[in-house]
Amino acid sequence: MYIILIISGIIALDQFTKYMIISTMTEHQSVTFINGIMDFTYKKNTGVAFSMLSNQRILYMVFTAIMLAVMIAFLIKYRDKHKLLLISIAFLAGGGLGNMIDRLFRADVDGTKFVVDFFEFKFVDFAIFNVADCFITFGAILLVVFVLFFEKKYPVFEKKLSEISIEQADEIESEQGENETDNTDTQS
Repeated sequence: MYIILIISGIIALDQFTKYMIISTMTEHQSVTFINGIMDFTYKKNTGVAFSMLSNQRILYMVFTAIMLAVMIAFLIKYRDKHKLLLISIAFLAGGGLGNMIDRLFRADVDGTKFVVDFFEFKFVDFAIFNVADCFITFGAILLVVFVLFFEKKYPVFEKKLSEISIEQADEIESEQGENETDNTDTQS
């Protein structure tokens, strides 16, 4: 249930911030948010991530739809798995859906579909991005953290190792039992 709330919250936050930018700014207008660090700059992104592949929108939408379906199926099937894994996928899905909504429903007067971007770093030359992009990035980082530090990479090996450990523990117990018997025999 909390995963649905996370995804819904991301979509709502993303769409609300985009609505606020569209309703208060004109395209290419820039407003200082944190002096020298970040501005809000309204940009219509007709491409994919960081305005790349602007002429491949349909291909990217199909790819995104497939990936979202896979993520949602994964969330349903593995809903009882590690929370970090589920949260990372929820972040990816929420961000992906937020931008997909734009690609489906936001259009210029000439019919060109676009995604609203507005965060612009001022201290480094970097692409303008939005809330959905942030959650996609956070989700990817959390997924890497999960894979590196929490995922059991070799479950068959770990099972064998635990079986070996149990067998060794049994052998040690039986050896200790024999030693105790030998000690009582020598003392008699």
